[in-house]
Amino acid sequence: FKRLADSIKSPTNSSDQPVFFAALRNSGSSKSAPASESVSTQEGVPLRTHHVASTGRYASYANGRFGFRVSYPSSFTPQAEPENGDGRSFVSPDGLATLGVSGSNGPGTLAEEMESVKAVVPGVITLAAPYASATAKYPGFAVTGENLQAGMTGFVGEIVGTESKNTLVYSFPINQKTRYGSGIVSPINSFRPGDLDTSW
Repeated sequence: FKRLADSIKSPTNSSDQPVFFAALRNSGSSKSAPASESVSTQEGVPLRTHHVASTGRYASYANGRFGFRVSYPSSFTPQAEPENGDGRSFVSPDGLATLGVSGSNGPGTLAEEMESVKAVVPGVITLAAPYASATAKYPGFAVTGENLQAGMTGFVGEIVGTESKNTLVYSFPINQKTRYGSGIVSPINSFRPGDLDTSW
């Protein structure tokens, strides 16, 4: 999770802003990325392929490295993916809401992962509960929090396997709940983990 936040952090963040919300809020200044990309090995065999496909109101993203996939509002713009291909963020047209998805290796136990996320989410934690992933093969949890000083609210959903984990983060201003609050429903319901019993 921290890697996801750090990977989309804007260099314009002030040091007094909470990293979690500031990173997500300021990611709108990032460069947009193409709809699909591939990286090849020296032998010309694809190492990973990432797809973003639109089907009207929602678009879908599949990560070639960790194998997870998610639907997101098609009005959100895909941001440039990190060189290691561990995920991607998507920003609303006005830059106020950000959805980020990522994968990482070497997870701790479910309880350790939840405590780690709770320690990073600033402000008041309004929910910390088990999260049943769509496949039900892997356990997960959800944490939501509000930072009144920064005026931001956020959701973190994480699905944990034996060798890797997949994380979904959604953040927007508290005063935009009417506009963006329901935007998390489709991503949560559509978030499908990859093979979390393998390190990537």
